[in-house]
Amino acid sequence: MIALVTCIAIGAVLGSFISVVIDRVPRGVSIVSPPSHCAACGTHVRPWDNLPVISWVLLRGRCRHCAAFIPLQFFVLELLGAAAGAAVALVFFR
Repeated sequence: MIALVTCIAIGAVLGSFISVVIDRVPRGVSIVSPPSHCAACGTHVRPWDNLPVISWVLLRGRCRHCAAFIPLQFFVLELLGAAAGAAVALVFFR
């Protein structure tokens, strides 16, 4: 059970990172700096608002500061990463 939860969490984090890469690289922006921020208002995302899947659901897909929508792409890729992590756990840690 611990392996399953760990793999799901790691998968969600990797999905979140892939979202950042997909969003920033084509625009020529560093994937390291600036830190996560709202595309609409520029406010930096606090660590507790940057938890894959959980934060998107709790914030209802909106920025905490300006209520602008957070693109669904981020949520979907985090979910896909979590699902891939679950699959890895089920295959390798049975």
